[in-house]
Amino acid sequence: MLAWRWLKRWPGQVDEAFETWTRLLKIAPDDPDALLMHGIAARNRNKFDIALADFERLMQFEGRKGEAYRERGVLWLMRGKWKKAIADLDEAIRLKRDDAYAWCQRADCWIELKQYDKAIKDADIALQLHPASEYASLLRKQAEEANAPRKFGPILSRRQPLRRKWWR
Repeated sequence: MLAWRWLKRWPGQVDEAFETWTRLLKIAPDDPDALLMHGIAARNRNKFDIALADFERLMQFEGRKGEAYRERGVLWLMRGKWKKAIADLDEAIRLKRDDAYAWCQRADCWIELKQYDKAIKDADIALQLHPASEYASLLRKQAEEANAPRKFGPILSRRQPLRRKWWR
């Protein structure tokens, strides 16, 4: 998937990528890879209606529904519609349990909803699937740090400065 690497390597060229995928869709309107990449490029340009239409068309292709639900979930996440995002990411995970990116995106939603225990669980699963994932590690750490005051809040709020005794 050369185009995906292109978008990640040169994020400033999203406009060019969008135009390229638009031209390709005119030639091959039913190409699932072109639909996916056009939708991602549209989403990254904040053209959410176009991206949504692309992801919904992609859902018609058997074997690509997991990707379509995942990317639509990311779209909802970017728009701040956490519950819609979680519903789509749940479906993406149901269809493709080994999609570490979907687990990460759902963890991100749980963090936004302040459900840190669920976020940690999802980040852990993503790390089991892809141990080198910096994104999953970052999400897990963020959820742990946000969860710490909730678990230890009364203790931390009463904490006195550390007094050390020095023995000789």
